[in-house]
Amino acid sequence: MQKRRIAALIMLIVLSVSSFSTMTSAEEISESSIYASSTISEDMVVTNGATLTIDQEVTVSQGVTITVDAGSRLELVNGGLTGEDVNSHLQLYTNSSVSLDTSAISGMGTLRVIFVSAVNETISVNATVQNDTETSITGDYVDFDVDLSESSIDVDITHIAPFYLTVDKFQILTDNSEIIYFQPHEVTINFGAFQQWMESSFTVNNNGMFWVADSTIFGAQIDCNGVCQIVSTSLSASAPLEVLTGGELTISDSSIIGSRTDEDIIVRDQGVINYDNNQGTGGMVDNWIRLVSERIVKTNIAGAEIKANGLGYYPASNQKVLISSDNGDYTGASFSDNTGDWVRIVEWQDGDGVYSSEEATIEVKVSSGWGEFTTQVSTTPNSVMWANVSLPIIVVDAITPSKSVAEVNKPLGVNLSISNVGDAEAINPVFECYVGNDSADIGGYIQSSFYGTMKPGESLEIPFTWRFQYPEDAQISCSVLTPSGLEDYVDLITTESPTSSIVSFSSPEEEGSTPWIAFLIAGGALVIGLALVARSQKIDEKEYTQGITESEGTNLEEDDDSAKEVDGSVEEDDSE
Repeated sequence: MQKRRIAALIMLIVLSVSSFSTMTSAEEISESSIYASSTISEDMVVTNGATLTIDQEVTVSQGVTITVDAGSRLELVNGGLTGEDVNSHLQLYTNSSVSLDTSAISGMGTLRVIFVSAVNETISVNATVQNDTETSITGDYVDFDVDLSESSIDVDITHIAPFYLTVDKFQILTDNSEIIYFQPHEVTINFGAFQQWMESSFTVNNNGMFWVADSTIFGAQIDCNGVCQIVSTSLSASAPLEVLTGGELTISDSSIIGSRTDEDIIVRDQGVINYDNNQGTGGMVDNWIRLVSERIVKTNIAGAEIKANGLGYYPASNQKVLISSDNGDYTGASFSDNTGDWVRIVEWQDGDGVYSSEEATIEVKVSSGWGEFTTQVSTTPNSVMWANVSLPIIVVDAITPSKSVAEVNKPLGVNLSISNVGDAEAINPVFECYVGNDSADIGGYIQSSFYGTMKPGESLEIPFTWRFQYPEDAQISCSVLTPSGLEDYVDLITTESPTSSIVSFSSPEEEGSTPWIAFLIAGGALVIGLALVARSQKIDEKEYTQGITESEGTNLEEDDDSAKEVDGSVEEDDSE
C-alpha cells in the first residue's frame, strides 16, 4: 500500500511537471528569419533583437500568443494571420436582413436561426425566409424548411426589443443529414445588422516593433506596448487594437471591420496614436478613444466638496459631486469608482470621423470660519488631476512693545503687525497671545473685525495693551486662531509666529532710590516740621496772653473814667 502511494505521488509530480512544461513552452526566434510554415500552433517569442518576417498566409491556432520583445521586430508584409475558431455574434436592429451563401449546397433542408438567449413574445420577433413567415417567435431558435438549390437565402427579421436582438449563428441541416454552420462573420449583411466580435482567437503582444503592410489580419488581439505601424492592411475581428501607455500606433490607408467593443482602437493613458485615411467599423463604433486608467482629483483639503461638470464621454448628462478625503496616498476623490468606463474617456474620434474631447471643469469648495473658498480648474486628459483650494495665509510679521522697561500690572502698549500672503481673503481673523505657554493678559482676543476683511497682499498694524504681573523679563508672542473647517490645516493658513523683544518689568518701589531711606528722610522732616510748628504756636500763645492781660487793664481804667463821666452827667441833669 505504501509503495502504491509513493508511486502515485511520483506519477502526479511527473504529470504536473509535464503539464507545466507544456503550458510554458514557446518557440523562440532569436535570429532574423523568414517564417516558412503555414501554421502557428504554439506560442512564439521574437527575441534577442531578431526580425521575423511573414510573407504568406498563416493560420494561427486559438489561444496562441506571439510576443515581440523590446528591440526585436515582427514584419507581416504581403501576408496574412488568420485565427481559428473566432467567436462572434450578429446584432440586429429592429428591421434587418442578412444573406447566407448556399451556392455549394443543393437539395432541401432545414434552416435554423439560433439566438444567443431565449426570446419571448413581448418583443414581437418575426422572421421571413423564402416567403415563409414565423410570427411572435419564442425560445432559443426558429426553424424554416428551405430550398437549398438557390445560390443564397435571405433571412429577414423584425422585433421591438429596446436594444438589439442577438443571433449566435445559423445552421443548415441538409436532407442527407449534413450540418453546416454559418458564423455571423460568414454571412452578408444587407441592412440593419452588424457583427459583434466576442473574443479574439490569438494575441500579438508587441513590446518592440510590429510592421504590417499590404496584408490581412483576422481574429487577433493586438497590444502595442512598443511601436506598431500598419499600412494598407485589412483587419477583421481584430478590434479593438490597444495602445498601452508606453506604446505608439500609426495606422493609415487601412480598414478595421468588426470590434468586440464600441471602439476600433483603445489608446490608454499617454499612448500615442496617428490615424490617417482609414475605414473603421463605423456607426456606433468609434474609430478610436483615449481611455485613462482612473479619474482622481487631488486637492489640499480633506472634507472639501469636489464637483465635476461634463466629465467623460457624455458631458451633457454628467455632473457628480464627491467629498474629498484622506485616502492614504493622496487627499481627494476618485470619480472612476463605481462608474462606467465612459467617465474615463477623455478624447475620441467617432464612427463618422469627427474628433471630440472632454471639456470638463472641476470645482473644489471649502467652507470655514474665514469664509468660503472655491477653486475651479479645467480637466486634463490624465488619470490624476490637481485642484488645490486657494487659501489665505495670515502671518504675524512682528510684535513690537512700546517700551523695553515697564511696571508690573500697568498697561504697556504693543503693536501687532500682520499680513495676508496667501491667494484668498480672510474674513476677520482673530489672534491670541501668550507669554511662554500661558495666555497673556491682553483683555481677551485681538479682533481684526474693526479693520474688515484681509485681502491677499494686505498688511495691518493693530495696537493693543499688555499687563504682566511678575517683576521679571518677559516676551509676548501672538498667533492667529484657526478657523472652523481648517482645524487640520494650520500649516496651510499661517506660519510660525515670532516673539517680541524682551521687556523688563519691575514693581513701583524698585524705581528711584532705596525706599526706606526716603521714608526716614520724609519721616524726620515731618517730625521736625511738626515740632517747629508746635513751638511757634506756644510762643504765639504766650505773647498773645500777655497782650490780652495788659490790654484788659487799660480798658478797665478807661471804663471807670467813662462811668464816672456818665455818672457826673446824670447828676447834673438831676440838679437842674
